[in-house]
Amino acid sequence: MRDVIASEWLKLRSVRSTWWALGAAFFLMPLTGLLIGMNTSSDQLGNPSYDALDTLTGTAIVQFAFGVLGVLAISPEYGTGLIRTTFAAVPSRSRVIAVKAGLLAAVFAVAGTVISLVTFLVGQAALPAGLGVSLGDPGVLRAVFGAAFYMVFIGMFGFALGALIRHTQGALSVLMAVVFVIMGILPSLVPQSLQDSVAAYSFTGLGRSLIVVKPVDGVTTPLTALVLCLVYAAVVLVPAFILTNRRDP
Repeated sequence: MRDVIASEWLKLRSVRSTWWALGAAFFLMPLTGLLIGMNTSSDQLGNPSYDALDTLTGTAIVQFAFGVLGVLAISPEYGTGLIRTTFAAVPSRSRVIAVKAGLLAAVFAVAGTVISLVTFLVGQAALPAGLGVSLGDPGVLRAVFGAAFYMVFIGMFGFALGALIRHTQGALSVLMAVVFVIMGILPSLVPQSLQDSVAAYSFTGLGRSLIVVKPVDGVTTPLTALVLCLVYAAVVLVPAFILTNRRDP
């Protein structure tokens, strides 16, 4: 098992896409938090709907970087045929996929936590006096970890699509279609009375639910959002594990 982990870690850290994707996320999300903080008016002081954690909404932008990295962590191996060598060296395909998934999730968790924390600190520093919050305030640390969890979720969703489709362009197309088209358009296709409820269960809606501190319309509870993210991920991860064992590499 140790050799498998070392091999997969070498693959992950030796490709440029890993560093480009994480680098883009490290740059864009804190920048978004900074801009949101700078453009927040001091008039928001006393507004019951104002939430200082809006500076973390950059997750909606950087989610694509994590999703793309998830796809690229496995699909190119099918395109180049390297996956055959991997499976020949480690006959247990489930072990290979499990190691890949576990290692990638760990990288996403560390990167997502650091990005979320930096974004929080930058965003709060940019807010007008009296509008910011600290990590010790109720629900704030949970929201920071919630943003990181959402990035892990999107990354693993992309990984599962890569394992299922086994074609980089195809998996990326499906990822974009699901995250940005289906999840974005679906709420507008239902009756207006249901649009807010449907939007709350979209990927972006769940990401929003994970970072809010104050109760607002159009979002679920953080616990509900966490459970639904796990369900969405399982819908693609479980078939990926099953089909990897049944199909030719």
